[in-house]
Formats: sequence, structure tokens, C-alpha cells
Amino acid sequence: MTVLQACEVAGVEIPRFCYHSRLSIAGNCRTCLVEVEKSPKPVASCTMPALPEMVTTLHFGKTTLKKGAWSREEDQKLINYINRYRIWIWSEMPKAAGLLRSGKSCRLRWVNYLMTYFHIVGMGPCYWKTFTNSSFSTTNYCNSC
Repeated sequence: MTVLQACEVAGVEIPRFCYHSRLSIAGNCRTCLVEVEKSPKPVASCTMPALPEMVTTLHFGKTTLKKGAWSREEDQKLINYINRYRIWIWSEMPKAAGLLRSGKSCRLRWVNYLMTYFHIVGMGPCYWKTFTNSSFSTTNYCNSC
């Protein structure tokens, strides 16, 4: 019995695409990933044999990131973080700022919408010149790449 089958018996639903009870086990889609206690990385629940006293948790990977329109609260978190720390490592910024967004999403939001507003409100041309010279040669590439 696999972890996926044991979860079905227990009434826990694990998402899956390639698994069917009448077909051979392939584990190709990787949709049914679970984290097994004391295992270094997630495993496919359709291929992992269930053991007594095994502790597993569902693994959803990057599905926790928000997509779509930004809320005012998210904008404010991004502005506050940049205003306070002046850190331009976009890949690390969302987690540090408490946002459930990708680094690219934060960078694009800042460059295309918020930076212009911030500049108009009173950052001044000195800040603008320093920012454009030190952080980006173009707005398509960040300084940490």
C-alpha cells in the first residue's frame, strides 16, 4: 500500500494526475508530492510505500504565491520595506517584507508603479540618479543576477 492509497483510506485527498488504481504506478506528474518526516526532499506519494508510524505532510511547492492584482496593503508593505532597509535583492525581498509574491513581481510592481509615485512624492532627483545607476542598467535586469 502506498502513501496515496493510505491517505485515500483515511479520507485525506491528495491531488494527482497520473495515478489510477487500475494502471501501473509511474509517479511522473509529481503533483502528489508529500513531505515525509526525516526525508531530505519531497517524495511522490503514489510511489512511496506506507510504513507504520510514518508522518507525512502535503507539499504544495510554489502554489502559495499570490498572483494577480496587488492590494493597497501589499503596496504599503513593499514601500515600507524599501523605505526602511533600502535592500534591492529582489529574490529575497518578498519573504523579508512579508509578501506572498515572487521577487520578479515585487520588482515589476516597484519599477512600473510605486517608484514613480515615490519619486513624485519627494525622494528627489539625487535618489533617482543613484537608484538608476547602482541598481539597474535597464529595468529588465536586477543587480543580483
